Amino acid sequence: MQEGKRGGALGLDFANLTGAECPLIDRIYADEVYRARYDLLLAEVMSVAFETGSLQAKCDAYAALISPYVTTERAGYSFLSDSGDFDVAIDDLKAHAASRAAAVDSYLAN
Repeated sequence: MQEGKRGGALGLDFANLTGAECPLIDRIYADEVYRARYDLLLAEVMSVAFETGSLQAKCDAYAALISPYVTTERAGYSFLSDSGDFDVAIDDLKAHAASRAAAVDSYLAN
């Protein structure tokens, strides 16, 4: 689900990959049989484990479970500068999940 660090993650279609950087990935993805299987598994993962509604509901459930403890941490022992930061982080996480799902949908539509 990660967008990437150090210049970004590889695109779902590996368009930003050069064969010199990762020749094995480049060669495997070029194989039509492998690519079809990759697309199938990607769609399956997004419709089961990372289905947006389900994932966001889990975020809400877990946030509700730990929120009373996270938002009352003592100063000096918390990464939060304000108790509202926790809610913002949960919203950011849910938005990130939705944006990655949209990226997969866009990739699979092509």
